Amino acid sequence: VLTSTSFQDAEELSVFPNPATTEINITADNLISGNYSIYDLSGKLVEQGILNSQRIPLNIPNGTYILTVIEENRKFSSKFIVAGS
Repeated sequence: VLTSTSFQDAEELSVFPNPATTEINITADNLISGNYSIYDLSGKLVEQGILNSQRIPLNIPNGTYILTVIEENRKFSSKFIVAGS
């Protein structure tokens, strides 16, 4: 069971381009791999997967989303916009 104390405070994740259309690129300090989840602003999970590179293809409607990446005991999070897809 994961609790809020299972992770260090959420670390900053850079997402570009923002707004995005068909994919996003991410950068974060020493982030190599992990599991990612994309949530809409209501908290609904809209996409998830395994992060194998700094690029995530998008197949989601236009809107504002929150990307969360978990790598071992580190959690990264950032808001981004999809527009024009």
